[in-house]
Amino acid sequence: MIVYWYTGMPISMSSERRKVIVLASRWVVKIAVLGGGGGAHAMAADLALAGHEIRMAELPSMGENIAAAKALGGIQLTGTAPMGGSPGFARLALITTNIPEAVENAELVMVVVPAYGHEAFMRELIGCVRKDQTVVFHSSYFSSLIFAKMLKEAGREGEILFGETTSLLYLAHLRGAGRVWIKAGKRRMPFAAFPARRTEEALKRVNPVYPQLVPARNVFDTSLNEAGVLVHPVTTLLNLSRIERNGPYKSNYYDLTPGIGKVMDIVDGERQAVQRALGLPPASLPSMIHDFFNVSGKNCYEAIYNCPNYSKQTTPDGLEHRYISEDVPFGLVPTTAIGEQMGLDMSTTRSIVQLAGSAAGKDFWKEGRSLEVMGLSGMDSAQMLRHVS
Repeated sequence: MIVYWYTGMPISMSSERRKVIVLASRWVVKIAVLGGGGGAHAMAADLALAGHEIRMAELPSMGENIAAAKALGGIQLTGTAPMGGSPGFARLALITTNIPEAVENAELVMVVVPAYGHEAFMRELIGCVRKDQTVVFHSSYFSSLIFAKMLKEAGREGEILFGETTSLLYLAHLRGAGRVWIKAGKRRMPFAAFPARRTEEALKRVNPVYPQLVPARNVFDTSLNEAGVLVHPVTTLLNLSRIERNGPYKSNYYDLTPGIGKVMDIVDGERQAVQRALGLPPASLPSMIHDFFNVSGKNCYEAIYNCPNYSKQTTPDGLEHRYISEDVPFGLVPTTAIGEQMGLDMSTTRSIVQLAGSAAGKDFWKEGRSLEVMGLSGMDSAQMLRHVS
């Protein structure tokens, strides 16, 4: 399988030669990977195999997520190891439910959990992260705005260097206890610090580990460019009958049809209108897929069907899956709220949120990330931009 991962070297170069160059050009970085799901296992294993010192930590209440890795002393990685190592057993320096212990002396702190788990880790970090450390939220969902507000309330405003990526860097899944499979890595990923004037400073610390991270304008630029927020809720809701009749099943290209693709195009268009109103260059879903995987399409339907990495997947098992429970309240709800506060028509996105809530029996408008929680209530576009810049 070809993995389009940016390394600064020609894609045509042999994989073994690229691995030698990558490993030889890096120094060991002490990294805390916080989380216990597939993404955290993938990152911890991949970076350990690339030669870095990895401490993996999960919340005490979720300790079963890392119990197998702790018993083994590491993680078995299959598939591909995008950052230069070879798939195999990745031994970790520490695997613990003691967050401060994992964070102590780490140069980078990577938060790799679904959005609904971010705030629990933020509360831990406020008490233990130091000024000389850098915190990165992988898959943003407006998390930097939340963390900035929490730091201010804790009297630590401006102390910590932190930021976020647009999305998770890996296509990965757990394949049993202490085992993770990485299908591919994304070749390019936007990153922004909060505030944006510190993005270059943050990238100098993060790029030695992930050179494919590139500067975004600000954290609106990253949070409004999460591809999964567009793909997951629309395809799950509009294929809900089959999911609820059959349970989770193997699908191809998210079972996307031209009609479902048109709905996705409209939601994508409303999101791009929010970007334009915030002075950002609008980035369509097809353009994001091109950046991630080097494939093209003139609309959402074509772009997804042209991407081999979307060819096979397992559908959600129901409406409690993160495709709804994460992407709707933490992605679509704040996007809609920001757009409507600026006077934009967000009617189709609003209808997806409403439909998801009706089907799940939940009020995602109350559960989701509100303007108040993000510290944006009452702001016009200029004020919001000043806040993140």
